[in-house]
Amino acid sequence: MVKPQARGRVERGRRAASCGAQCPETGGEMGESGLDRRLGATDWRWPAWVGAMLFAGGLVGAVLAGPRSEAALAMVGLACLAAGAGHFGMSFTVRAERGARWTGRALGTMLLVLGAALLFDPFAWIAPQRASAGVVLIVVGVLRVAAGWRITVRDGRHWRLASGLVSLAAGLAVMVVIDAAAIGAFAGLLAVDLLTAGLAGMAVALRARRL
Repeated sequence: MVKPQARGRVERGRRAASCGAQCPETGGEMGESGLDRRLGATDWRWPAWVGAMLFAGGLVGAVLAGPRSEAALAMVGLACLAAGAGHFGMSFTVRAERGARWTGRALGTMLLVLGAALLFDPFAWIAPQRASAGVVLIVVGVLRVAAGWRITVRDGRHWRLASGLVSLAAGLAVMVVIDAAAIGAFAGLLAVDLLTAGLAGMAVALRARRL
């Protein structure tokens, strides 16, 4: 004869298996953190890699922004391409809500577009490079804020939100404040944005690794 306690455990196990992640018996979310639910950071190496690419590009861009601004823009563009590819890979390989996956893919797309705009200026027939980069930065900022809003404070919300706000400010400054001839200031703003985004990505990765 099965004891009542054992029967209760079996029933709870069956209910947990049938209801999936949203289950009262498993603490509401099967014990996963907000980062697992929202961004799906099951592998901390993805955000760490993306953050490292952005930080390295921003660091080199900041060093070269004054004396060699063209080279600085090229390095920032390459870093954006690498980070965009990383966001795409992360969105297809991690467990996450559909909205979080699409946010990641949209962010990856915008970073790829920004990298292409800085390296090849394919939108010259529509708008100057500075204007197109500013628009993309604003969109990237909105997406980063949206991604940060999906996770908890414990999982790095402040880092994500700060990164998004810096992107928004940089995009507006590039479009409104920076003169078209001030290529050094343009490269410097982009470098600061990448440094902030890189730090945010590595901070989120570190938190995910500790979970």
